[in-house]
Amino acid sequence: SESYKNFPLFLYTNQDDQGNNSYTLFSNVTLGFNEDKILAIGEESSSSSLRNEQNAEGTMVVKGNLVVSGLGSTHQVYEYVEGNGEFCYFRNVSSYNYTILYDEVRDRCKSNDQHYVSRLDGPRSFRRLVYMLIGR
Repeated sequence: SESYKNFPLFLYTNQDDQGNNSYTLFSNVTLGFNEDKILAIGEESSSSSLRNEQNAEGTMVVKGNLVVSGLGSTHQVYEYVEGNGEFCYFRNVSSYNYTILYDEVRDRCKSNDQHYVSRLDGPRSFRRLVYMLIGR
């Protein structure tokens, strides 16, 4: 049995001075866990792979020692694949300021797939989300 793993990690931060004792802070972090496994028993072998990537970014405005505003978003993709190339589990979920933008799940190890396209509750929530994203 063999297992190959890596753990990517990226961090970016930047600060923009706004004058008047205030500044804007930008941050982005991406991290992951990746693993490939091979299991050999005699002439038989099987393999699997796991990919999990998470990304978060945020912006906040600080005046003096107080945070006066902020925005944040997260995104995660998780995928487990068996040796025959068929997905056994996949999930893709994203959020913006405490609102789930979408949450997609696929499970092909079982006979039925589940798709969760969005957890927004109708057109009004979608309009609120668009206003938040574009500021109108």
